[in-house]
Amino acid sequence: TMKTKKRPYTPTPTPGPWRAVWLDDQNGWVLNDDGTYILEPILKDSESKCDPLAAKANLRLAAAAPDLLQAAIYALEFLPKTGSAQSDLRRAIAKAEGREP
Repeated sequence: TMKTKKRPYTPTPTPGPWRAVWLDDQNGWVLNDDGTYILEPILKDSESKCDPLAAKANLRLAAAAPDLLQAAIYALEFLPKTGSAQSDLRRAIAKAEGREP
């Protein structure tokens, strides 16, 4: 019998779309459409404070991540097969998928 090589477990992200939800200026979360909690930013800890406007911008970017990843994968079909745009996009996709060295 032939042995098959086991592939390492690679978790996949919670499906999008995601959305940023704010309770107040200091507390926000990213949820998916069915209300599943995805992440919560750390706005303050014992060593640093995050500007609330920057925290909101970061949370909006995180909430857009699934949509941005899908758009990047789709855009690869329309870019020239070589060039910096193609390599930058492939690198970003690899980073999002956890394949970055």
